[in-house]
Amino acid sequence: MLKKGLEYGTVYIFDEVIKLITKVAITEIEGVESSSSLIKGNFFKTLKGNYRSINVNCESCDSVCVDVTVGIYYGKNIPQVIKELQEAIKNHIEIFTGFQVEEINVLVNEIIIEE
Repeated sequence: MLKKGLEYGTVYIFDEVIKLITKVAITEIEGVESSSSLIKGNFFKTLKGNYRSINVNCESCDSVCVDVTVGIYYGKNIPQVIKELQEAIKNHIEIFTGFQVEEINVLVNEIIIEE
C-alpha cells in the first residue's frame, strides 16, 4: 500500500488501485495483452480484480515498482511495444496517484497469433 502525508491528513492507495491503473494502461497499447486477459471474455473480469499478471512492490513510501506479464502479438517489434507500455504505465500511475514510478519490469511470456 502506498502512503503519503498531505496537508490535512494522509492518503492511502491500495496495491489493487495501482494494478487497475496498470491494467487500463496496458489496454491502450496496440500489440500487447495482459496475460490474465488473454482468455476470451476475461477483460471485464480482469478489471474487477483478477490481476495475476501484475505485481506491485511499494517498499519505499514515495515510489512504486511494477512487474507485468504480457503477451505480444506476432509481428510486433517487442522492444518498441515494451517501451511504449512502460511509458504508458509510468504516466498513468504518476498522473493518477502523484507517486513516482521507480521501475516497470515486463515479462513477455507468449506470442499471440491472431486467427
